[in-house]
Amino acid sequence: MPSSCLGDLPVELLQAIASRLATEDLCSLRSSSKRIYESTQHNFRCSFFQKLQINLSINSLERLRDIANDSELAPHVHTLVVKFVDEPEDKLGEGLSWNRHPSGYLLPEAGVQQWTDVLRCLVNCTSFHLIRVGWSDEDTCLNYFTSTDIITVILNGIIKARISVREFFVDFIPEDRQGANALDERRLNVPDLYRPEFIAVWANLQALVLNFSMEQIEITDWIDPMFRHATDLRKLTIKFDRGDAQHAIIERLSSIETPSQLEDLTLETVTIPKISEASFSKLLCQYRDSLHVLNMRQVTLDDPSWKSVFRKVIDFPLLQSFSFNFLREDGKFVHFPIASTIPVTGQVTEFTFRSKVRGRRTINTCVRCRGPSAKATFQKLVESMEVDRPSYRATRATGE
Repeated sequence: MPSSCLGDLPVELLQAIASRLATEDLCSLRSSSKRIYESTQHNFRCSFFQKLQINLSINSLERLRDIANDSELAPHVHTLVVKFVDEPEDKLGEGLSWNRHPSGYLLPEAGVQQWTDVLRCLVNCTSFHLIRVGWSDEDTCLNYFTSTDIITVILNGIIKARISVREFFVDFIPEDRQGANALDERRLNVPDLYRPEFIAVWANLQALVLNFSMEQIEITDWIDPMFRHATDLRKLTIKFDRGDAQHAIIERLSSIETPSQLEDLTLETVTIPKISEASFSKLLCQYRDSLHVLNMRQVTLDDPSWKSVFRKVIDFPLLQSFSFNFLREDGKFVHFPIASTIPVTGQVTEFTFRSKVRGRRTINTCVRCRGPSAKATFQKLVESMEVDRPSYRATRATGE
């Protein structure tokens, strides 16, 4: 349709069309006529300002301050992405002054306070995604502003501005890299997480993602209140990466009595340290009546067995989606022998599996199911599951 014809359409129809366009197409449409430009102003703001990316430098602060001080633009900001890329041209925190507590974390003054003032004006910003692309900043000099400091700055802003945060993601694991993604515990302000102001705003949290190498047990002291005070949490994702603290973390989380109605749980690691079956079962059973989705990858249990855990999960009334990838039991892979006999797809239930060659044997190590029949499929898989102990030769051949 020519732009002259589009310009004659009712405003409501123009906005409906604009809402379905990709960003580039929306810009092209808006440049076609003055009337279309003015009629789709709201669509443009929603598209371009709903999610903003910054790096905590003075330049990004000034840009965000301009948006925060604009009464028409500020309400459109719902998500703030703070991204650190470990490159010379990415000057994290450049141009702002930072003062530290003797313990190592940033004090809520100077540059930190400026960010708090900006966040206070973003009245609808309740999602915070903190992303790091680079290596760990553990053991770096405290004279430098590093990626772990991002967490303290944003959490301080949330507390001071009384933001009822709904999503908080700490995603420091690049897709193509493992290990060396740990946080620097010195830079985390743990006492702040027990203040009444934090407890009040954190009670509204819906989704929490913690993706970084959890190497030191001390990190549990920071994770504990992040989880403990999220009493309305619905989605929890923890990727331990190459850290060895997952046992201590699961132990701590399983001991927290929380009214949270968790619906979606994802746990992933790439190391072999075992998790206590008793603690893991206790953690899962806390959400027996609310859990819809359960995903686990490369998790190793101690005795007695995964079957013991899964038999409890079979009774979860709302379970409708699960995926298990490379689970281990005391060093042995879990094998789902009947996976190859279950229909891969159905009208309402999806099922997929993947196999792995172990010496002369093929075992089904990855299964995924979603849909109304997920519980029935889950029960079949559990009752027939086995563990595989490869020979030394098979282990060397497969690189496990």
